[in-house]
Amino acid sequence: MNIYSKEFKDTFKSLIIWSLSIALFIYIAMMKFRGYQGNTELVTEFLGSFPKPLMAALGFGELDISTIPGYYSAMYIYFLMIAGIHAAMLGGHTLVKEEIEKTSEFLFPKPISRARIISCKLLAGLSTILLLNIFMAITNIIFVNMNNEGSSITREIIILNILMFLLQVMFLLLGTAISAITKNNKTSGAVATGIIVSTYFLSVLIGLNNKLKPLVYLTPFKYFNAETIFLGKSYDLIYFIITFGIITIFTIATYYFYNKKDISL
Repeated sequence: MNIYSKEFKDTFKSLIIWSLSIALFIYIAMMKFRGYQGNTELVTEFLGSFPKPLMAALGFGELDISTIPGYYSAMYIYFLMIAGIHAAMLGGHTLVKEEIEKTSEFLFPKPISRARIISCKLLAGLSTILLLNIFMAITNIIFVNMNNEGSSITREIIILNILMFLLQVMFLLLGTAISAITKNNKTSGAVATGIIVSTYFLSVLIGLNNKLKPLVYLTPFKYFNAETIFLGKSYDLIYFIITFGIITIFTIATYYFYNKKDISL
């Protein structure tokens, strides 16, 4: 547990910075929403000037963004991207931190298996992304309720953050798997972040071109969109299967390749 405590303390400062930045982002987003409130016709006319595929690709679907459900639905994909990038960067750095900082000699000579080191580091990473997720949910609930003139969407926000946490775990393990496999320790976080950004742009391209729809399984940003919840629909089971399958693969890859990795002391 000493490894867990140290890892968690090491990430706590960055967690505070990310949390404050996210709070500011949510605040600015809700201030922008106030400009939409009561201007349904103007907003509809403005958005109607853009092609529907483009609006769908950017997160504006069937819901009216001058209402809280519609606006939150459009913003959710950006919340997911922020949380995903944080998780990927965290995962990409956590396993190689000692190598980068040249402090491997303080950890690896001890009678502790690499599997235990990985487990403690992963547990610390999971704790960090869970706290960020909870903070995002609470912050969104507070600001949404301050500006919501209709029915409460607290239940929907909680459900969406639970789904977001599944993807955060997947992105965290993407980072750890890359850092376990790659020899260039300093680039693992950047590579993981690049993959996340690429899958986001793929989701945009799919929204613009129906011919690319078969590629929907390659981008997590298409798995659990907020609009589905607000329209009272259900998600396809295949997306849950893919998510848990990828998490399993990344977990196995992390343990397998890190155990075989040549770590310089």
